[in-house]
Amino acid sequence: MNLFKLGGNKLKRKLRAKSDNRAPPANAVSLQDEPRNSQHSLRSFEERRFPLDSKFETTLESCVEQLQNDFVSGARGLADNALCSFSTLFGIAATSAEDGKQLFNMMTKAAKRLCYARPAMSSAITSCLLRALQRIQEACAVSSEEKIPTNLATVAQTIITTIQTERSNTSMRVGTQFTEWFKDFYIAKPGRGLSKIRILTLSNSSSIRTAILALLEHVPAVEIGLIILESRPRFEGATMAVQILESVKSTPHRERLKIHMAPDCAVATLAREIDMVLLGADRIAHDGAVSNKIGSSAAAICARSWNKKVQVVVVSDSDKIAAGGEKLHPEEKHDPREITKTWNEAGVPDLEGEVRVFGEWFEWVDPGFVDVYVTEAGVMRTEDIKRVAGEMEDLEKTILGV
Repeated sequence: MNLFKLGGNKLKRKLRAKSDNRAPPANAVSLQDEPRNSQHSLRSFEERRFPLDSKFETTLESCVEQLQNDFVSGARGLADNALCSFSTLFGIAATSAEDGKQLFNMMTKAAKRLCYARPAMSSAITSCLLRALQRIQEACAVSSEEKIPTNLATVAQTIITTIQTERSNTSMRVGTQFTEWFKDFYIAKPGRGLSKIRILTLSNSSSIRTAILALLEHVPAVEIGLIILESRPRFEGATMAVQILESVKSTPHRERLKIHMAPDCAVATLAREIDMVLLGADRIAHDGAVSNKIGSSAAAICARSWNKKVQVVVVSDSDKIAAGGEKLHPEEKHDPREITKTWNEAGVPDLEGEVRVFGEWFEWVDPGFVDVYVTEAGVMRTEDIKRVAGEMEDLEKTILGV
């Protein structure tokens, strides 16, 4: 467990900020202690900086910074944002590239930089961008258009628009597949019919929101008791509750949804009386381990300890499956003030320089605590995940040469 020291290098930070003519943002993410055995770590540092001598490079740097400082979007949202940036960058690159080869070299560099902007969430971004670049290269190879950069960029942007529509449909399919699994497991089998399901979840995941809303719509006989952990320090769980309630407030489903908010520290008590732990995923390793918001592992372990019948379900796009055997990712260490500002509001005396503050947001859930993975392609088992991980590894080698 790594701890983030509060105030340890305050003078150094001030001097560095002064030399840059800017102060470090309060929500800055530190990647300085990335594990040396992580391939993503090394590649990320290699691609980290380059001379800003063109509009393309300046825009790329801005897009990377937007991803690095986006602490609202989940992995899927970041991938969507990266894809939108990729389309913009294609148009800009086409104005300076001398030919198609240089255009694709520029965009491959852009893909690398965007992929590793947020290492803990890199799987979704990498899969999205590399699959897009693969389709673009294939289309451009057979296009009847003259192979000049601006024409190629137009083809690329058209394909990206199509992919964006497909991704919207993918989100809906996750909800549909979750509902089908739910019906099969809890309703269709003899002796498993029920009128109420108690679900424990946390953080703010678009896949979880989609799954809950689909369940309300397509399984009208079941009442949902949804327990959401607040998910400190940014209280994403509370944000998810607001978004779900907003989606159902004008529908007949509202009466069948009972939401109970709880502090993260209550997870062991709440896990005694639930039927399911529903988790999203920021990254899924080749062996089925799931990287998700801190607290996910505690929820799964506590639930399984109290009740062997509890189902631990991961709902996720298959894009979250990481390439090959890569499991480790650089840890994101966040500014201690994200934790301590709530202490100040409660009247706690200033502890700056006196204590260390935990500043990690992600942790791994062991595959032994996961019962089922539900994706847009249906239910996946560990062998399915391993196969997709291998496909992504081959794609990275083909597109990025890594």
